[in-house]
Amino acid sequence: MLKLLLLGSESEFTSIVLQGLVAAGVSVSAVAIHRSRGRSGAQRPGELPLVHAGEVGAVAAVHGIALMALDALPEEGALEEAARLRPDLLAIACFPRILGERWLTLAPHGALNLHPSRLPAYRGPSPLFWQFRNGEERVGVTLHRAVAEVDAGPVLEIDEMPVAAGVSASEVNAALARRGATLLVRAVRRFGSGAPRESAQDETRATWFGWPDESAFRIPTTWTAERAFRFMRGVAEWGRPFSIEAGDETLRAESALDFEAQGGQQDRVRREGRVATIGFASGTLRVRAGDGARSVPQG
Repeated sequence: MLKLLLLGSESEFTSIVLQGLVAAGVSVSAVAIHRSRGRSGAQRPGELPLVHAGEVGAVAAVHGIALMALDALPEEGALEEAARLRPDLLAIACFPRILGERWLTLAPHGALNLHPSRLPAYRGPSPLFWQFRNGEERVGVTLHRAVAEVDAGPVLEIDEMPVAAGVSASEVNAALARRGATLLVRAVRRFGSGAPRESAQDETRATWFGWPDESAFRIPTTWTAERAFRFMRGVAEWGRPFSIEAGDETLRAESALDFEAQGGQQDRVRREGRVATIGFASGTLRVRAGDGARSVPQG
């Protein structure tokens, strides 16, 4: 069976993918983690720099899989350690850095990446956020060839799922990780009997979104109330306040409580203490205002 080197992060997405690979009997020689802040301890010369990465570390430890902290090594040293493992294939699942050509060609079968969108739509570092913001009611995960241009490599397979109103991004992220692990397992098995089929992405349909800034948390009442509810519930874990632009004022909102799909008058705001009911293009949305939040004139 092919030996796989998994590149990931201290994230649930990486952990779930690793669990799926192990459960399917895939030979994972090591997990290479890039952390947001270095916390490596001292290690003896020649040892992999090890790191405890929450669930990722626990899964790796139980199954005797080496855990390598790439951020604890210079680039050349990280490449040398990875090459020493002699992987047949690199798999990328929520790895926070862009890989150069030497990484992409390190293994005989190259590198595959799991991306939580239906590529070529929603390329970029935070695809789930933008899918929630744009009101997508179906999302997907793509297994594609990792190439120099981010998220642009040929596609091996795509899976998709519906998104229920009110579900959180972390719930969707976990579900997509499980589906992505299944795609990766299938690809590994296909490599054993010949290269799996790949299809070039349609660049005319490609979209790119960067990291969301403050403006990405502004909600116009030209949306439907359901779209606003889905977005606010979906990305609530970011811990950022929302600004709902209702007529000539902006209402600062902490969380979405519920919505009515029909009725309401756009831009009308009714208040009961810290709870406000806002009219959208279609329907009404009830929200809880943040501590000390008041409606303020728009600039």
